[in-house]
Amino acid sequence: MTSPAPVKPITGKTVLYGMIAFFGVIIAVNSVFMYLALDTWPELVSKQSYQDGLKYNETLDAAEVQKLRGWSSTLTFDGNTFRVFMIDKTEAPLEGLTVIATVRRPVNDAANISLIMNEESDTSGYYSSDVSLPLDGRWYIVIEVMQNDAVSYQMEHEVMVEP
Repeated sequence: MTSPAPVKPITGKTVLYGMIAFFGVIIAVNSVFMYLALDTWPELVSKQSYQDGLKYNETLDAAEVQKLRGWSSTLTFDGNTFRVFMIDKTEAPLEGLTVIATVRRPVNDAANISLIMNEESDTSGYYSSDVSLPLDGRWYIVIEVMQNDAVSYQMEHEVMVEP
């Protein structure tokens, strides 16, 4: 019969090295996760979030007024031109409006584009603007109708630009 292998006693050095290795792995993994989280964060959506929060009731009131007005918009994009069709609650085309479109990426504000939509003379209720989008993918288009230097209608549409 063979004798069992001698068991090494656990010393203070063994425990110290084990704890250093354990916490070293934890710190390394957390550091990688922190780097990835901070590197992929696209910044704050608003640099004045507190002031935006204070205006929340005004935003709700404006949304209620817009709902009562009954306007709606339909957006189309053919790769070069945005066309917006505006109608009121009786489905009559809306004419003579100042329509502004803000085209933005959902992940990065650096590519935002502002457009003034021109009313089409041959078809009532249609507003259009030519645009060259620098990137493929998802884009949000915020349509704002201005009346008396205030926004009287706002709607967000989404388009997907294929390569």
